[in-house]
Amino acid sequence: MADEPTGALDSVTSIQIMELIREIAKDKLVILVTHNIEIANRYANRIIHMSDGKIVDDSNPYEPRSTERDNFSLKKTAMSFRQALNLSFNNLKTKLGRALITAFAGSIGIIGVGLVLSLSNGLNKEIADLETGTLSDFPLSISPTAYIMRTGQQMMGNFTEDPEGQFPTESLLYAVDQQANTIFHKNVINQDYLDFLDGLDPALYNEISYGRSVAMNLFTTSESDDSVMVVDTGDIDWGEIPGNAIFVENNYDILAGSFPIAPTELLLVVDTYNNIDLRLLTAIGYDGDIETLGFDDIIGKEFRIVFNDDYYTYSDLTTLYYPSLDYEALYDDPDTLTLSIVGIARATEDAASTVLGEGILYQKELTDIVLAGASGSAIALAQADRMTNVMTGVALTEQTKSAMLKYLGADTIPVSIRIFPVDFDAKNAVKEFLSTYNDDKAEVDQVIYTDLAETITDTVGTFVDTITYVLVAFSAISLVVSSIMIGIITYVSVLERTKEIGILRALGARKKDISRVFNAETFLIGLTAGLMGTIITWVLTFPINAILGNLLEEMSSIANFSITAIVSLIAISIILTLFSGLVPSRIAARKDPVEALRTE
Repeated sequence: MADEPTGALDSVTSIQIMELIREIAKDKLVILVTHNIEIANRYANRIIHMSDGKIVDDSNPYEPRSTERDNFSLKKTAMSFRQALNLSFNNLKTKLGRALITAFAGSIGIIGVGLVLSLSNGLNKEIADLETGTLSDFPLSISPTAYIMRTGQQMMGNFTEDPEGQFPTESLLYAVDQQANTIFHKNVINQDYLDFLDGLDPALYNEISYGRSVAMNLFTTSESDDSVMVVDTGDIDWGEIPGNAIFVENNYDILAGSFPIAPTELLLVVDTYNNIDLRLLTAIGYDGDIETLGFDDIIGKEFRIVFNDDYYTYSDLTTLYYPSLDYEALYDDPDTLTLSIVGIARATEDAASTVLGEGILYQKELTDIVLAGASGSAIALAQADRMTNVMTGVALTEQTKSAMLKYLGADTIPVSIRIFPVDFDAKNAVKEFLSTYNDDKAEVDQVIYTDLAETITDTVGTFVDTITYVLVAFSAISLVVSSIMIGIITYVSVLERTKEIGILRALGARKKDISRVFNAETFLIGLTAGLMGTIITWVLTFPINAILGNLLEEMSSIANFSITAIVSLIAISIILTLFSGLVPSRIAARKDPVEALRTE
């Protein structure tokens, strides 16, 4: 627009100005206001005469067609997110250094969280591999008592109608059987369950080992004076060797002697320091003040088992049975069973598990021999017919009588069962089979198995997850700080682009379009930060794995950055930066267009 461009000019200068305006008019519309009719007639394409604010003449009036007028409609202007991205991308290019530094600062938190997730993912994978591989040899155990984890009101037999559960407001007391509703579950192993186990596919397991609580009347001689003494098996960790001999031999070294083969051969297990408990040594006849003991001093150590009919004597007077006190005669009886220690074992340095306790162990065939002799003994048969203790005369309950019968060998039902699956997949199949027994059983009649391998891995996994949560929480602090920083930088960008905001509004941009422009900018920064952080994290996993590989030979790929973690962290980065830019973008959208245009 030109208002009197030739006013107060001489004719030569006026012509020069008009020639310049003619050049501009080649590709621009020029509206010129003048009182010089000659200039208007010489240069203008269209002349409109006005008087007192009204048009009095038009040299080329516009006559719109009726169809065009009818079809004309106003359209709302709108800016697409793609256009907003283009504007923001061009703006960031002008401040490339600052944009990259901002993105790097935002990526620091992503790197921290990414490294924690990588290590956690790798550890959980190692734990899963450990359970699938080495720990798959661990047996499934069915013990007299199993643990059932319950929470809240489930630990109480009665369920109150109080929806709040804990801390009820009613003035009432609830009577519950605390003993019957603890986290301990009593497994009832009976003939029905043993018949059920007979249906387990033999291809799924190497062996099923049955544990029995029959007493072994064990004697030995004192190493100091050769006197005969009773061995308290409770003091020497006396127990069976697991039936899976291969698993034991793979995890234990024989320090002296050989691995037991015959039922009468025993194995002494020591800890990784070759320590042996003084209580054990004293119980088997060695001096309690002894400090060291040679392997040859204990290899060949003999014990003798006296069977019930030789050990217990019946009294017609009291109708009770009494253990014999003539230990020398018992020990020298030709009907005793002689045992001897033939080997000393210790866990290997790389043992997957030390399932054998330190003590003296025997083959399960020894239990079968003792049980066969005990089940037909006079004291065992007498106890089966009485509701009183045949050795004390004290009245028995059904539970205590059952325990007494097992102790004397009259009840051959095992008190514990161990199933050794052939591999990890077989273990899962065995667990599914065992679970079917409980399908139609009340809780009190159910038999609960324990998977030691799963228990170990779950415990370690929970520990790893806890550490992961803590470290992620600390790393997330840097994410919050970087988000605040990005919000501040976005606000600075709003101040720098105030005039651009005014121009966009003057061109028809809506408030939401202005917000979209700055949201697009934070989106680009968040995307760049996420990509930068995940790439750096992925690169860092290589030196981390190299370092840990040198320290932990079996864990050379502990840092495992998964695709899921990469995508998730990029998404988190974008979401956080978008959130941090919400306030600055709203401030930009509320700016007055006129005031924004005046900003220099």
